[in-house]
Amino acid sequence: MKKYFLLLAGLFMFSSFSFAQEGIKDVSLGFCNDGTGSLVNKYTIMIEPGQKQELCIYIENKSNENIVVKYSFPKASFSKGGNQLCDTSNDFARFLVDNSNRQLILSGNSSITVKEMVSPPLGSMGMYYGCLAYQLGKAEVENMGGMFNLVVRKAVHLNLFVGSEDSISNTVQLIPVTGSLYSSNKNIGASVNEDGDLMLKFNVKNNGNLTQNVSLSGKLYNPLGFERPFDAPIRKLLPGDVYEISVNLGIVPFYKGLFSARVSVIGEPLFEFDATGIDEKFKQPTIIKETASLFIFSWVYVILALIILGLIVKIIVPKKKTAE
Repeated sequence: MKKYFLLLAGLFMFSSFSFAQEGIKDVSLGFCNDGTGSLVNKYTIMIEPGQKQELCIYIENKSNENIVVKYSFPKASFSKGGNQLCDTSNDFARFLVDNSNRQLILSGNSSITVKEMVSPPLGSMGMYYGCLAYQLGKAEVENMGGMFNLVVRKAVHLNLFVGSEDSISNTVQLIPVTGSLYSSNKNIGASVNEDGDLMLKFNVKNNGNLTQNVSLSGKLYNPLGFERPFDAPIRKLLPGDVYEISVNLGIVPFYKGLFSARVSVIGEPLFEFDATGIDEKFKQPTIIKETASLFIFSWVYVILALIILGLIVKIIVPKKKTAE
């Protein structure tokens, strides 16, 4: 009996695996709010707290298999490369009206339109990133209690800007850097690494409620004509996030004395929702500029200076004693 049970289990496992490999490509899900009949896998809404807006979800099963579809609304995060990633939680569901029935069985070669209601809670404000994540499994296996259910998880992106036009804020700011020993400005860090290279460090914070493309550029210079420009890659920065920038300026001629650093930061707002009709003043980039005096020196020159000072003292002191 046990032998037949294991054989049956193996058949179900193989059947589920085959569905995951072949059937999954025949199942599509997307948003259908634009009214054109086409599906989109990323949808962004501008909505005020407490308001409601219908969310249209279209699911199509082109396979011959009956499938179970379970969906949820996890929050999203971003990779360093700027790709939107979906968590495994259901935290983003707080922006939708409660719905206890987010599971359905879809017959082979059929489709269905599902309606949800977006309604951000009072007190929420700004840009929020989430996902509509859905899991697919074979209906026959699901009905057996899920013992052999092989689930495939996919997702599309649902993003919200909660607030009105007047609540849009797109400011960026340089914030203090720890360990700025050689700099007169706490927002511009300066240090010398083990190889003798001058390192400049910056922390750029997105103080607004829109995602922004942040860029940084500047110049190191001194009164003797030395100049060395620098910049940093453009980074997509979410509201409240900090872009930590480190720039290697190589070895600089420390003997040329005092240096200055001038830096410019530009934050360009990204309107991921329909910004038609929004006042142009909200679309302008934020530009901030700061400077710092850098007291850069090499320990080699400090030691040489101390040696020279010691020799001078050694020469002058005996002469004073002789004169007395």
